[in-house]
Amino acid sequence: MTYKHFVELDKNNIIIKCFSNAYEQPTKNSICVNENGARQFNLVIQDDKGLYNKKLLDGKIVDYENKVSVSERRKSLISSVKQESGVRILQAFPDWKQRNLDVEALLLRNKSQTEVLTAKETVIINLHVKMRDDIKFIRDKSNSIEISISKKSLSELENFNIKEEALWQ
Repeated sequence: MTYKHFVELDKNNIIIKCFSNAYEQPTKNSICVNENGARQFNLVIQDDKGLYNKKLLDGKIVDYENKVSVSERRKSLISSVKQESGVRILQAFPDWKQRNLDVEALLLRNKSQTEVLTAKETVIINLHVKMRDDIKFIRDKSNSIEISISKKSLSELENFNIKEEALWQ
C-alpha cells in the first residue's frame, strides 16, 4: 500500500510540519509532496537547535539555512523554553495526576479543619506539596533561562541548547 506525504508551510514557504496520511489526514493547509510514499514520512525539518531547515521551492523540498535576527532567535528560544518546561512538568506530573492530587489535597485540608488526618492522608498532603514545589521549580528555572536568553549575543544564542540538562538543575 502506498501513502501520500504532506507538508504545511509558514508564510515564507518554510516547512513547519510534515506527515503521512497513514497517521494524519490533510487539511486545507496541507500540500501533497509525494503521492506514492512509504507509511512514514521521515523528513527532518528542524536542526539540532530547533530552527526549521527545509523549504518548499517550486514544488521541491530544498535545504534552507535559517538566518534570523537576534530578536527573532531570542523570541524563538523563549517560546521553546516555555514548551520544554511544559513537557518537563507533564512528564513528571501528567495532568490527571495533578488534578487528582489537587482534589485529594483540597478535600483533606478541609477535613483537617475538624478531624485529625491519618498517616496515609498526611502523606497525600505532603505529596501534593512536593508536586507543587517541583512544578514551581521547573517554572522558576524556565523564567531564569528566559532571562538569560534576553542577555545573550547572536553567536551565544546560535549555540544555545534548551534541552541541556544542566540548565534545568
